[in-house]
Amino acid sequence: MLAQGAHLTNVTISNNNPYGAKFAGTNGGGAVKGQAWDWAASSWIAVSYQDTGTTSIPDSAVNPATGEVRVKLSSDGQFASGFFSISGNVK
Repeated sequence: MLAQGAHLTNVTISNNNPYGAKFAGTNGGGAVKGQAWDWAASSWIAVSYQDTGTTSIPDSAVNPATGEVRVKLSSDGQFASGFFSISGNVK
């Protein structure tokens, strides 16, 4: 939990995938879709997930009271991920 009056901004999630980047096959299967919970709208919003790189998370996906961030990854096929790390600025 963040200190009272503090806010988390400029959130990114980084993924170093030792299995290599994923891509959609000819039938579109296997594409990884990223979503983040928008606390103001109370719904999942799409984020441009980067399999081996940095994914920007909108500020609306940061709980203004606690700093909590919810991210969901899904795929129509198989996918493997590496280790995730989250970073941002506390103001």
